[in-house]
Amino acid sequence: MDLNNTGKFMSLILRHKPETIGIELDGHGWADVEELIGGIAKTREFNRRVLEEIVRRRKRRTVDRLYQKHKKQKGGSLMETWYYEVVSIDGDYANLKRTDTASGDLKLVARALLPAEIMEGTKLKYEMMQYEMI
Repeated sequence: MDLNNTGKFMSLILRHKPETIGIELDGHGWADVEELIGGIAKTREFNRRVLEEIVRRRKRRTVDRLYQKHKKQKGGSLMETWYYEVVSIDGDYANLKRTDTASGDLKLVARALLPAEIMEGTKLKYEMMQYEMI
């Protein structure tokens, strides 16, 4: 299986042509993960494990590129570290609240970007564009 081509196909679907696999994006441009997996699986070998591997690889490449660009421009660290608590989980998304600031705003994050073991009340650290449980 060519994960690079599958990732490009997934990007095409999510950015431009969800109808290619018979799915619709919601009003905010989000796709239901199970519908995405089922739709892509009709065209090639694809499951949640493949999706997670594509996301993991793309995150690492993106972080590496951003880090190198930032280092060339400014030097120093790439990003600040932020702390969150999982307030609620709704299907494929989780609502996170920053715990290191007084802000009451919630951040909606796709669960595919979070550790699989999260539950309401889980404490997270966000650093270098990745979430980890603490």
